[in-house]
Amino acid sequence: MNQRERWTRWAGPVLLVALVLGMLVLSGCGGSSGDVSTTAGAGSEATSTTQQSPQTTAAPATTTAQTVATTAPSVSEATEDAGAFEVIAPSGTRSYTLDELKAMTPVIGYWGAHKGDIPYQTNQYKGVALADLLAEAGGLPAGAGLEFNTSDDFPCAYDSIRMAAIANGAYQVWDKLTGEEGTAPVRLIVAYEIDGEPLPASGEGAGPLRLVPALEADTHVTEGKYSPYLLVSVKVVQ
Repeated sequence: MNQRERWTRWAGPVLLVALVLGMLVLSGCGGSSGDVSTTAGAGSEATSTTQQSPQTTAAPATTTAQTVATTAPSVSEATEDAGAFEVIAPSGTRSYTLDELKAMTPVIGYWGAHKGDIPYQTNQYKGVALADLLAEAGGLPAGAGLEFNTSDDFPCAYDSIRMAAIANGAYQVWDKLTGEEGTAPVRLIVAYEIDGEPLPASGEGAGPLRLVPALEADTHVTEGKYSPYLLVSVKVVQ
């Protein structure tokens, strides 16, 4: 057997073995690479999700906190704003803080709503005479009425007829014990106290201010809708 024949005889098996080994090596690396790639991809996604999740969660909280901090006043500011009262008259507008109202000459009277069973409930109120506030704004012209505004937009108006009844001491009332209807003098006050305590900031009869058609004696009640609470302003209407 010459050299060429010997080479031909061994070349085939050697090439076959080399080919098989090459395929095995390539197959093993490919699988390993695929596994690493897949694992790395999953790890990358998991890492990305973990990092973004707090940011996604925290971002709205930060935005909300900023919005609240920007729009919500402090407790002292909210109290002062809630206690502000305006008198809008033809001569101009005058504003009062709650402290300024309390520094004025106080008026005390009694009031209760004509509702429910007798005897009707009444309370003692303390505040500022509305006539004093109107006088500082130029007074109330003859034949004029009043429109009151509240922070919850409850409509309340005293027309010229009702104002004339007040001026004449003939306001509609009901006896708190018998329910008998009649008339009596009343005085409109911007109240900030009830039974010696500040008007509550929330709930029925909420303050800090309320309009009260008060009587000197604890004997009668009046129509409840003409005593709006959450009071913020009065406007002279001609």
